[in-house]
Amino acid sequence: MQTDTLGVIHPDGEEDFEFTTAGGKVPWAAFLRKAGVIERLAATCPVTRTSPNAAPIADVLHSFALTAVCAGTRFAHVQRLREDPSLAELFGIKRVVSDDTLRRLFARIDVAAGAEWVAQAQRVLRGALPDRLILDWDPTVQTKYGHQEDARMGYNPTKPGRKSFHPLMAIAAGTRLCTSYHFRPGNTVTASGWIEAMA
Repeated sequence: MQTDTLGVIHPDGEEDFEFTTAGGKVPWAAFLRKAGVIERLAATCPVTRTSPNAAPIADVLHSFALTAVCAGTRFAHVQRLREDPSLAELFGIKRVVSDDTLRRLFARIDVAAGAEWVAQAQRVLRGALPDRLILDWDPTVQTKYGHQEDARMGYNPTKPGRKSFHPLMAIAAGTRLCTSYHFRPGNTVTASGWIEAMA
């Protein structure tokens, strides 16, 4: 938590909605508008909303992205963003949705359809990468709480004995873009799955 000059407390990450690029600092909201990733995902979402009271898919996706940017690790962490009406105005959405709304949307997405849905949006970002680049491959440990599918007990340096995921990620050097995320259960040995992931 951080306190600004007026004494208002912000969750970690909320105060920094910009990131550094080769062309200088870019506000997160401006990047999302320019890239059009959220709108593309909303337009091609494999779930059809039929209720007139349902939150627009773009609002749900913006809420999810903001939670991740603000170091949220659970759907429930979106609640801390709902008290700030300026976020909705800044990102052009009706409102930041609740954690139940996030869960309901993602629970309805089939795994295979969801992977293809995200891959389509990624193609635009990947198209902006140079033809030749350096990929920094790194495994990480993502601690999980509750009962999550494929969360297993394995090597976990921060929470020994706690279930986790152990994904492999490839980051394009100098861009902060994750070009590949290869899911693995928490009991996976660090040295396994590299060839399949790189292929």
